[in-house]
Amino acid sequence: YYDLIELQNISAEEVNLSRYYLSDKKSNPYLWQMPDVTLAPGEYYVVRASGDELDGTAPFKVSATGEALYLSNLEGECVEALYVPALTPDTAFGRFGDLLRYYDQPSMGEPNPDGYKGITLTPQASKNSGPLAQAASVFLNGEGNIYYTLDGSTPNEQSALYDGTPIEITASTVLRVRGLAENSLWSPTRTYTYLF
Repeated sequence: YYDLIELQNISAEEVNLSRYYLSDKKSNPYLWQMPDVTLAPGEYYVVRASGDELDGTAPFKVSATGEALYLSNLEGECVEALYVPALTPDTAFGRFGDLLRYYDQPSMGEPNPDGYKGITLTPQASKNSGPLAQAASVFLNGEGNIYYTLDGSTPNEQSALYDGTPIEITASTVLRVRGLAENSLWSPTRTYTYLF
């Protein structure tokens, strides 16, 4: 899927987008001129960022490792900037009033809901993946609730909840861990493979 960037006219006047440029490079504010579309007060416009300037899409993508986006006027003055932090797949980032929030569901064309304050840090196991010559006790460390599986499936809230007791590895095992902290999105899943 394309990366999507949503703009909203929060002024009390109509705004013609062709008077603005969108860029992911501060050194090049004129990277992509917005289309000749007029937004009424409160209206939204969604930009598809494909990396190619095809069919009206922006010629850049939003980096999954985080980057800034700039909205500049015809004079090259930055009128809005937003730093988009590193995101996990299928998540969004945006404004909720004066707050910056993470979202597990995009709300294109509608006001952003309250959202989440962050993304849970990925839990870590006390033993790295690799061959084992004997049974091992593995401890998990992370924030919030840590869920794990031993069958290769992605952990969720129905999976085993780590309670601080070591996980005993006595045979070849795929341990997958994932965290969920309060008011945060799920962490990325980390996989550890132990081979006897």
